[in-house]
Amino acid sequence: MSEDTIFQTETMADVWRKQGRYTEAIRIYATLLEKEPARSDLAEKLAATRIEYERQEPVGLRTGRLLQQWVEALLRLRRQADIQAIQPDWMLKGNSVAPSGQIGTETTGNEDHETICHRSTAAQ
Repeated sequence: MSEDTIFQTETMADVWRKQGRYTEAIRIYATLLEKEPARSDLAEKLAATRIEYERQEPVGLRTGRLLQQWVEALLRLRRQADIQAIQPDWMLKGNSVAPSGQIGTETTGNEDHETICHRSTAAQ
């Protein structure tokens, strides 16, 4: 028994099918069906797997979509880095109150919202 035929079981074909590795599943189902042609359940699984294989998104489109998502994520990170680079020093130091007349972040409970902070000379 060769190493290749050791894993040619119905269970392995089912696993390949669930993982979307249709060509491997089809190969195993076809091999098993040759050995046991009376098994209608294998014939049904083989037919269903072939249909799923034909309906799947072409690899090029899937790869293109994943690449697009990756580039968009990198651009979002870049924008975040650009925003952090232009933030005033007092915001980077974790201050919640801006110097007089500047926009800052004020924290209340679990919420953060932008506010215009005005300090009066009496409050200092």
